[in-house]
Amino acid sequence: MHWPQVGERGVAVGVDHIDELVQMSIDNVKKSQDTAQLLASRRLQLVVGDGRLGYDKYAPYDAIHVGAAAPEIPKPVSVCLLCPPVQHV
Repeated sequence: MHWPQVGERGVAVGVDHIDELVQMSIDNVKKSQDTAQLLASRRLQLVVGDGRLGYDKYAPYDAIHVGAAAPEIPKPVSVCLLCPPVQHV
C-alpha cells in the first residue's frame, strides 16, 4: 500500500498511555485490509507509553502530532524531531 504521509519506507507511530485505547486502535486498524497490512508490516505501530516522554525508538521524526492539550511542547518530545518545533496555538 502506498501511504503518502510517510513515503515508501516511513514509519508512523501512535503512543497512548491507556492500554485499552491502544488495543481499540489496533482492532480498528485491522478492520481495513490496507491499514491492517501497514500494521503487519510494522510501518504503522501503536504502542503503550507516556507520549510526554517522547518515543525515541525511531527518532528523529519529520513530524509529531500531539493530540492532547499542553501549555508547551514537552522537551523529550521536541528532541525527537529533525528540526526545532514550531508551536501553534
